Amino acid sequence: MEELRLDLDLGISHTGYRLSYFQLYNWGTFDNHIVNVTLDGENTLLTGGNGSGKTTLVDALLTLIVPTNDRTYNLSSGNDGKNGRTEESYVLGAYSTEKSDDDYTASRKLLRDKTCHSIILANFSNKTAINSITLMQIRYFSSNGTLKRQYFVIEGELSIEMLNEKNVGYNTSGNWIQELKKAFPTLSITSYDTFKRYSHDFSKKFGFRYRDKAIKIFSQTVGMKDLHDLNSFIRDKMLDESDSYENFNIISKNYNNLMLLKNQIDKEELQIKMLENISDSYSSYQYFSTKKEKKELIKDKYLQIWHAQASLSILTKEIDEYSINLENSEIEIKSKQEEKELLDKSIFEINQTLLSDERANRIESLNTRRKDLLKTIEHIQSQIDTYKKNISILNLDFPASENEFNKVKNNALSKISIMENRIEKLEEDKNELIALKNTVTKNIENIQTQLTAVEKKNSNIPLEYLQIRDDICKETGLESDDLKFFGELIRVKNNSLDKALSLESLIRPIALSLIVLPQNAIKVANYLYEKELNNTIEVIIIEDVKNDLLENGEDKDQLNIFDDDEEIIFEEENCPNISNLMLEVKEDCPYKAFIEKYLSINFNHNLSTNKEIVLSSDNTFSEKALLNINKKFIKAITNEDLDIHILGWETDKKINRLRNKIEELTIQLKAFEKDLVNQNNLINKANKKRLSYIYLSEISDYSTINKDQFLIQIKDIDSQLLELKNAASDLEELRDNLIEKETKRKDLELRIGDLNQQIGGLKTNLNTKINKKEKVDALLFNQDLTPFFEPISQMQSEYEIPTKFSGIEEVSYYKEGIENKLNSEIRYFDQELSKVEKELYSRINQFKNPNSSITLEYPSWTSDTNNLPREIESIELYTQMLNKLKTDSLPKYKEQFSNLRTRQIQQDIIDLNSSIKDWNRKIKSNISDLNDSLNSIEYQKAPNTKIRLTIERARDKDIRKFKNLLDKAIPDPAVAALGKEEQQKANEKFIFAVDKLVNTLKNDDRFATKVLDVRNWYQFAVEEYDCETSEQVRFYKDSSAISGGQKAKLAYTILAAAIAHQFDVFNYDNSARSFRFVIVDEAFSKSDDANSRYAMDLFKTMDLQLMVVTPMDKVNLVEPYIKSVQITICKDGKHSFVHSIKKEELNDVNEGRN
Repeated sequence: MEELRLDLDLGISHTGYRLSYFQLYNWGTFDNHIVNVTLDGENTLLTGGNGSGKTTLVDALLTLIVPTNDRTYNLSSGNDGKNGRTEESYVLGAYSTEKSDDDYTASRKLLRDKTCHSIILANFSNKTAINSITLMQIRYFSSNGTLKRQYFVIEGELSIEMLNEKNVGYNTSGNWIQELKKAFPTLSITSYDTFKRYSHDFSKKFGFRYRDKAIKIFSQTVGMKDLHDLNSFIRDKMLDESDSYENFNIISKNYNNLMLLKNQIDKEELQIKMLENISDSYSSYQYFSTKKEKKELIKDKYLQIWHAQASLSILTKEIDEYSINLENSEIEIKSKQEEKELLDKSIFEINQTLLSDERANRIESLNTRRKDLLKTIEHIQSQIDTYKKNISILNLDFPASENEFNKVKNNALSKISIMENRIEKLEEDKNELIALKNTVTKNIENIQTQLTAVEKKNSNIPLEYLQIRDDICKETGLESDDLKFFGELIRVKNNSLDKALSLESLIRPIALSLIVLPQNAIKVANYLYEKELNNTIEVIIIEDVKNDLLENGEDKDQLNIFDDDEEIIFEEENCPNISNLMLEVKEDCPYKAFIEKYLSINFNHNLSTNKEIVLSSDNTFSEKALLNINKKFIKAITNEDLDIHILGWETDKKINRLRNKIEELTIQLKAFEKDLVNQNNLINKANKKRLSYIYLSEISDYSTINKDQFLIQIKDIDSQLLELKNAASDLEELRDNLIEKETKRKDLELRIGDLNQQIGGLKTNLNTKINKKEKVDALLFNQDLTPFFEPISQMQSEYEIPTKFSGIEEVSYYKEGIENKLNSEIRYFDQELSKVEKELYSRINQFKNPNSSITLEYPSWTSDTNNLPREIESIELYTQMLNKLKTDSLPKYKEQFSNLRTRQIQQDIIDLNSSIKDWNRKIKSNISDLNDSLNSIEYQKAPNTKIRLTIERARDKDIRKFKNLLDKAIPDPAVAALGKEEQQKANEKFIFAVDKLVNTLKNDDRFATKVLDVRNWYQFAVEEYDCETSEQVRFYKDSSAISGGQKAKLAYTILAAAIAHQFDVFNYDNSARSFRFVIVDEAFSKSDDANSRYAMDLFKTMDLQLMVVTPMDKVNLVEPYIKSVQITICKDGKHSFVHSIKKEELNDVNEGRN
């Protein structure tokens, strides 16, 4: 194979910084002895058995040069170093694991404890430099067991042996670093506490073009095995990852803060609204409380004083009048009593005279007998009248004899049971009429309730369902327009009205379902989860129908599932019509597409008038609402009396239908009421007859109604009296005188009684007046009435009280009337006060303990309100909170929100956009730099070719989506010049765009990781071209069609170009001090011999010093390029050693084996 050449002649052999020797102490399984690896700036081979320590040495070199974040241990294992090796495990000498005593965990076996220290040291020599460079790192554990690190950059040679000779290095004293520096005064020793400062120093000394990139290339060279995918290799290995994710994290963090501020603002605005409601209720509470107190003051104070003033003069006058009348009445009664005493004496004397005469006694006896007979006749006449009344009810004649009387009585006994049976039957008929009347009355009430609901709610949905919606809206804060019933948005088409009863019966369950937007669904669900309902309610969540239908490229017109012009025809019995096509959706309904799709899926039954088709065909229904679906028959309600018509958004028809029904039922009700009146009349008549029969049956004897014998006796007594009076005329004169005097005495007694009653009344009234006057005197005693003049005057004007009265009764009448008015007003204000108080406590409780939807939305709510008392007396605390929110807290948060939105978030988006643009430029610049280096490397001979990297935009929908999201989120500078309202709209649009950008990235890690790494925005490939003609020879877009050797060749060529660029190998001015050491770990495991030699020749031509890590069976490939071999040995599995062999010694060993 011909030797490769570079177009650039460096002019210096073995130039730059090369690894001269490498030492370590207490690192991994290299325990308690100094490991020396001497290279003298030449290539070397590191080999040994598995687990002998090869990787441990490589990881030590990586530790010297590569920072922790970019360093991955055990890269040669092929598992990205994911085997648990760490700096601490290397320092402690972890070599194995064993099962713990609990049999569930594993513990590490360690060669050393935390009293040890570890040293890694490497010397890099440069023939053109005055001094070599020694890098050294010392690790040890602090007193609390924390691993500490000290980094050294030394100009000159230093070794662990030199440290031991001077007895310096790490010890437990605090000044060991100063002692180390003092021990070697001729060396420039700089120590560092951080790797960053340490790496800045050696990077500058080694001539790295870009420190981070150079160190990363060094690390990647160690871990690179082959080129699995060309695009990924260039993107991941040759280009640095962008920091766009960090920019996004800043945006995300600030946006989260913005949303927290927005949440706080929304919370405080809601709190202000609720506190203002509390304030309004408290104002009403104060208003009614003040009104009530004012009325009570008028009643209890001003009215009493006015009454006392108005009563005083009237009472004084009336007391005088009553006193005079009382005195006159007492004089008169005394005179009448004396006159009566004289009459009593005269009457006594006349009576004594009459008692001594026998004629007078006989007359008196006959008169007494006559009076008794008249009483008996009067009693019998009463019985006769009652008897006649009862027989007239029964249309019977009065019995003229005892025989006829008995016939009437016996007839009455037989009629009683007949009448009772008749009455029982009449009562049953009456009860039936009452039941019918009550049913009609209840129906009227129900329909009237429905009518009221329809008129008030403007909806055909039953009242009980509307009430459920109202309760949900009240609890969740939603409007009724946010919760529409399905039935409010659909109706039967005009050309299908003859099937309306059947259609409405079948669709009723769907029509009574609520439809809700996704963002409101959780609020409704929370309410339904917590509450108990008396009716079943179904909630349907609206889906994005438009996107679903158009996803497969369907025409937008296909969204209209219903054809408004389609005719419903029944030309043939076996030609059914689909139910959903007989319905139409409200034209301005925003969910029209969703409803149409839902109905087309869930209500697509076929209507047929053929009974056989309905009974035998699935998914069909009849005009009488019999549905055959899934081998199941369902009969819907079709009773017109139940008013099943609930569809539609126009209520006129339903209102008229309900009103007509009420009129029809009212006519029925009046007819039933008339029938009941007639029935009651019949029952009353029958009852009267029954009672008459009972009465007639209970009269025991005919003599009870016969007065003839007593009339004869009176006639006889009258004859005797006439004879006696004619024979005793003197007695008659004396009797007339007696009657005259008794009459006069009776008149006197009546007058005396009247006077006694009059005197008692006068005394009572007088005492009453005196008591009233005393009370008035007591009320007004020592009272300064001046302050009451004005309020009493206002009271008189308000209640129209006159200034003059006819008497105390009129004053009291006005007082009582005013008191009644005041009591009525006080009751009204008290009732209103009670309502407002209840409302106020309710609003306070709602504020302190809001429903779960509020606490879920605003978790800090309860902490804001916990310390607020519930008592109305503490309302000032709520007022203070309201004022603080309105004047301090809310404006502050709004200002913070505005600043964060218009300054920080906008700047963050601008920074992210700028960062992405910068990284785009960096990627193109890096590819250009790599191509500059590749232009100096010959890739192929015969023909002579070179390679270059190509870059083009990736055609990726995720990238396009992200760019679109970012573009919409970039703030528009022109917004500042807009008016306030336009600015508000622009800001809302900006926040919406940022929200979509942030949440899209946050919710999809794969998407975010992909699109924020700008390297993924490009597709990379390799073009091989003719050096002379520049024409393309081959194009490598991916590596699936090339061999493993070709992959390795491409990888190492590109990697070499990257090394050359970062180590500044091709820069003639800097090449003398450039870094030349490279570790190639198992480089030829998947490469053929020719391509492996190409790689070795390439590194040789670039004058790079190699440490090749490979198993013994690949030694023949690298043998021509190395000067020494480092063999690692670990016989006991925990103690490793290194044997260094010159190339000549290796040949002797191989010859001995042969």
